[in-house]
Amino acid sequence: MRTRLQLPPPHPTQPPYQSQEERKRLGERGQESPLPGHPQQGPKPQSVEETREEVEMERRRGDEVWRRSEVTRTEMRRGEKERTERRREEEERTERRRGEEERTEWRREEEERTERRKEEEERTERRKEEEERTERRKEEEERTERRKEEEERTGRRKEEEERTGRRKEEEERTERRKEEEEMKGEESQIQNLLQLPVRHKIPLQHIPRREATICNVDSMLLFPSASSENYVTFSRSFPALPELSVCLWLRVDVGYVGTLLSYATEDNDNKLVLYGRNSSSSSSSTPSRATLDFVVGDPAYRELPVDSVLDGCWHHLCVLWSSIQGRFWHYTDRRLTSAGSRFRKGYEVPGGGIVVLGAEQDSQGGGFDPTEGFVGRLAGFTVWDRVLSPGEVTGVAMGRGVPRGVVLELGDVDGVHGEVQQVACECLEHCS
Repeated sequence: MRTRLQLPPPHPTQPPYQSQEERKRLGERGQESPLPGHPQQGPKPQSVEETREEVEMERRRGDEVWRRSEVTRTEMRRGEKERTERRREEEERTERRRGEEERTEWRREEEERTERRKEEEERTERRKEEEERTERRKEEEERTERRKEEEERTGRRKEEEERTGRRKEEEERTERRKEEEEMKGEESQIQNLLQLPVRHKIPLQHIPRREATICNVDSMLLFPSASSENYVTFSRSFPALPELSVCLWLRVDVGYVGTLLSYATEDNDNKLVLYGRNSSSSSSSTPSRATLDFVVGDPAYRELPVDSVLDGCWHHLCVLWSSIQGRFWHYTDRRLTSAGSRFRKGYEVPGGGIVVLGAEQDSQGGGFDPTEGFVGRLAGFTVWDRVLSPGEVTGVAMGRGVPRGVVLELGDVDGVHGEVQQVACECLEHCS
């Protein structure tokens, strides 16, 4: 803003400042402003008082003009300040609007980025789900393929077993035909020697030989009575067993099974137990069915029905367990008697313990209770470190051989205690 040059007030000895308009007015009246050093030209000089009055008036008039000009300048400055203030406010509003627009734009960009991230996460999640579905389909296909292969192997094994059975039946029929021919030959020889008429022929009574069909039992253990001194120990122990199969022949002489197998370690005396409870020693008055407790890592156990083996005859028993599947199977005379799941999945029977037959250990290697002992005969006791297939169980029960994976058998017995007797008999029919 430009400022006007302010003139100093006139000196009292000098005439007041006269503008062009005032000088023009004085000229119209025939007067001229007095100049210092020049006498006033005019028709008649004024008196000193008049001159002073005019000077005073002119001075007051000049002061008024100056005041008005000062007021005008003040108003102009005020207006300029107001305009400047309005411009500043306008600039601030513009700046605020710009900032608000920038924040709005930033929020919009942030929302877009968030939306893009969400879309990317959704796509990633969909990809993961699709990969999981694909993986599940692959696993299902693999399981289906394995089932098919297992079914094919099972079918081939069944066919092989059927062919083997037919061959054995054919061999038995051939053997019977040979025996009949021999009998006929012997009968004709006797008739010729006696020279008797046909009507007086003495019939020949054929006494068949006792042939053995169930072999590979190794030996038999006879437990004559229930006693804390009657038990059998082994020279070997178990390795760590995540899976196992226990098979044996038994002939029970009393109304309960008793303890077949007891495996104890330093920290637990019931790591693996097959124990048939004596119902007569129970305080309950109501009769209960005969069961065999299958213990894997005390206190977990399952009850197996054994009513069918208490008839005083030989029976084949197999108990199988897998921690990988958490399942168990119980076979009696080649038939699946019971099975179950969710049993000690992920558990492993530790190795290095003591194995005892015929008595239950309450401490490692001892603590036997006579009421828990076994009374009868055991043969073909074998333990495997895997789960036998149904065909292998059938083969063992029919004496067709011993499958792979044996970790303990009767050939490993090193201690026969009390009145227990061990009888060598390769086939079950020869074990009396």
